[in-house]
Amino acid sequence: MTTKFFYLPCIVALACMLPMTSCSDDKDAPDPLVPEFVITGCEGVQDFNRGESKTYSVDASNIAQITISAPTGWTADYSDGTLTVTAPSDEERDVTCKGKIVISTMSEDEIEAEAAIEVSTYELRFLTFEDADARFNSFTLPYCNKTISTWSDLIDSKQYGGELLYGSGGYGMDDPYSWYDQNNTELRHSMPPAFSMYCYWSGGHAISNYADTDLSHGDFSHQLSVYGAGGHNGSSNFAMHYGYLDGSQFNMNEGLPAIEFADGKARIIDHMWVMNSTYAMNCYISGNGLTAKIGPDDWVQIVATGYAADGSKAGESKFYMCNGPDNIVRDWTRWDLSELGKVAKVEFNVTGSSDNGYGFSQPAYFAYDDVAVRFEE
Repeated sequence: MTTKFFYLPCIVALACMLPMTSCSDDKDAPDPLVPEFVITGCEGVQDFNRGESKTYSVDASNIAQITISAPTGWTADYSDGTLTVTAPSDEERDVTCKGKIVISTMSEDEIEAEAAIEVSTYELRFLTFEDADARFNSFTLPYCNKTISTWSDLIDSKQYGGELLYGSGGYGMDDPYSWYDQNNTELRHSMPPAFSMYCYWSGGHAISNYADTDLSHGDFSHQLSVYGAGGHNGSSNFAMHYGYLDGSQFNMNEGLPAIEFADGKARIIDHMWVMNSTYAMNCYISGNGLTAKIGPDDWVQIVATGYAADGSKAGESKFYMCNGPDNIVRDWTRWDLSELGKVAKVEFNVTGSSDNGYGFSQPAYFAYDDVAVRFEE
C-alpha cells in the first residue's frame, strides 16, 4: 500500500475587527465546509492492463488536504480536476492485483470525507529458471537416474555431448530431457523425438548458465553459452533453444521445440526476454566453414506459433535476432508474445536467409528468460 499527501491552496477571508456590543447567536454562524470529491466514470470494478494509465474527471470543492492510498504497485495522482491511476508494470512482480484507490479529503474546518475506486489487473507469473524460484516437485530423469530438485540440476556438465542432453553414451536417450515449472507458470518442455530417440542435436530447450563474450568460442562446443554476462536482468540461469525446420531434404528433425501448459489450460504468454548465443553471434559477424557471415540483405528470425487447446493454430509472432550486420541483437530484448492470444502450446522455429546449399545454415539457437504468463482466472 502506498500513500500520497496533497496540500491544496485555500483562501482565508480576514474580517475587519469591529467593536462588539453584543454576542451573536450560534444560529448566525456559517455552516462548516464539507469536502466534496466526486469522481466521474468509476462505477464498478475498473479493469486495467499492466502498465496502463486511466484518467478520471473530478468535481472537487472545499478541500484543504488530500491523502491518496493505493494497493502495492499502483499509483494515483490528483491535479487540477483530474485523477490519474496507473496499474503495475508488466515487469513488477510483488504487486496487489485487486484493491481500492482510496482518496481521503479534509476541509479547512477539519471535516473529513472519502472517495474510492475499485481497481483490478491480471496476475503475472514469471518463469525465471532461478533456483530461488523453483516450486516444482523433485523428479528423476530416468535415462541418467538424476534427481532434479532445482533448475541448476538441469544444467549439463559440459556444453556438447553431456549426459543430460546426449545420454550416457553421447548418442541419445530413450526418454526425453524435460522440465516443468510446476506450481508457478505451469509451463513445461519436453525434448522433441528424432529417429525414435531423444538428443539435443534434434532440438530442445536446455537450461544453462554458460555465458561467454569471446567470439573465438563461438562454435558448437560452446553451444549453451549466451553472448553476455548471464541471464536477463543480472540473473544466472536461462533456457537455450536449439532446433529448426526448413523444409529441406537435409533437415531431418521431426518436430520443433515447444513450451506448453501442463494443466491443458490456454493462457496468454505476455512476453519473454531473448538474446543471441555466442555461437550464433560469431557466425553472424564472421561466418564459419558452414555458413557465410550476415550480409546487408540477410536476416535471422524466431517464429513462435501458438496453438489452442484443441490443437488448432491460434496465432504467430516473429522476432528478428539479426536483420543485416548493423541490426544484431546484442542485449537481452523483450519479445511481446501477447499477440498470440490464449494458447495451450507454443512452438519455436529459427529461420533466415542464409542457405549453404543444404538448407538454413546459421546456428538455430537463441536464449530466453523471464517468461511472463497472465493468470486471469
